[in-house]
Amino acid sequence: MAGMGYKISFKKSLKIIAASQLTKYVPGRIWIALGRAYLAEKEQISKSKSVSSVILETQLLFLAALFSYFVTYAFGFSQNILGLKIHPLIPAGLAILLLYPAWSEKMVAVIAKILKREYYPAHIGYKNFLVIFLVYLLNWVIQGLAFFFLLNSIYALNFSYLPYIVSSYILAWMIGFIVIFTPGGLGIREGALTYLLKFVMPLPVAIALSFFSRILITVSEIIFLLVSLKVKE
Repeated sequence: MAGMGYKISFKKSLKIIAASQLTKYVPGRIWIALGRAYLAEKEQISKSKSVSSVILETQLLFLAALFSYFVTYAFGFSQNILGLKIHPLIPAGLAILLLYPAWSEKMVAVIAKILKREYYPAHIGYKNFLVIFLVYLLNWVIQGLAFFFLLNSIYALNFSYLPYIVSSYILAWMIGFIVIFTPGGLGIREGALTYLLKFVMPLPVAIALSFFSRILITVSEIIFLLVSLKVKE
C-alpha cells in the first residue's frame, strides 16, 4: 500500500490480511479481494487501490509458487513442454522476468479490467519487487519443508524424495488456485496432491495426508487471525 500512497500500521495490515484470508473459502476468487477492500475502506483506503494491491500480491505469490515448483522439480529432472525437451530452470527464469515492474503492472491492469475495477499502479521499483518476491519464495520453501516433515512423521520417506514432495505440494496448490469455482481450491488441491503422492506411498495414506494438511492449513489461518487481534500497535 505504501507504493500507492498509503501508510498503514503493521497491526492494522495484519488484521486486514488475516480476516480477508478466510474469505477464500467462499466460492469464487473475487471474495478475498472484495473482503480486503471492505476492511481497507474502514482505514480510509479506497476500494480500487486495495483491490489493485490484492491482484498484485496474488500475482507475485503465484509467480513465486511457479518459480519454486520448477526449481524443486529441476533436481535431476527435465520436462517435456509442448513436445520440447526443456529444463525446468528455463521456465523458472521466465517467471523471474515477469517480475519486471512494467510487465507485472500491465498484467495487473488487465486483471483489474476483467474484474471491472479501476486500476491504480503501484510505484514499486524492481528491487522492491524482488524483495517481496523473495518473501513469498521463502513462504513456499517453509510450507514445502513443513509438509515434507509432516508427511515423514506419518509415513517414512527417504530425503531423496524431498524435491518431489515439495514440488508436488506447490503444484497441487497452483492447480487448486487456477480452478476458481471451488472455495480455496477445496477438494481440487487435495485431489491433485493425492494423485502426485500415490507414486511414492500407498493411496490411502496419500488421501489421508492430503486432507490432513488442509485441516492444518485452515487451523493455522484461524490461529493467525486470533494472533493478529492480539498484536499491539
